[in-house]
Amino acid sequence: LRDRKSEVDCAVEAAKAFQDDLNRLSKFCEKTEKAIQLVENATIFTPSGTDLDYVRSQETETDQLAHALQTRWNDACSKEPSPDARLKIVSFTVCMPNSPFLLYKKVFWIIENQ
Repeated sequence: LRDRKSEVDCAVEAAKAFQDDLNRLSKFCEKTEKAIQLVENATIFTPSGTDLDYVRSQETETDQLAHALQTRWNDACSKEPSPDARLKIVSFTVCMPNSPFLLYKKVFWIIENQ
C-alpha cells in the first residue's frame, strides 16, 4: 500500500508540473497574441517594439517547452497501468471548466478485492 501511495504521489507531482508548464505556455501565447494584435491594429502610431522583442526573445525557450510538454504527454498516454490481481481500478472523467483550457481530469478509484 505504501508503494502504491508513493506511485500516486509521484504521478500527482508530475501532473502538477505538467499543468504549471501548460500555464506558462498559455501565458506566453496570450502575450504573443496581444503583441500581434497591436501590430495588426497599428494605424496611427507605431507600436512599441518591446512587445515583439519579448516574443522573439522567448521563442527558443517556448519551442523547447512545447516540445517537452508534447513528449511528456505522449509518454503518459502510451503507458498502461500495471496489472494487479488484488486491485480493481475504476476510472471516470471529470470536467474542469474553470481551468484555462477545457480540461478533463481522469479520476481513479482503487478497490481492493476481498
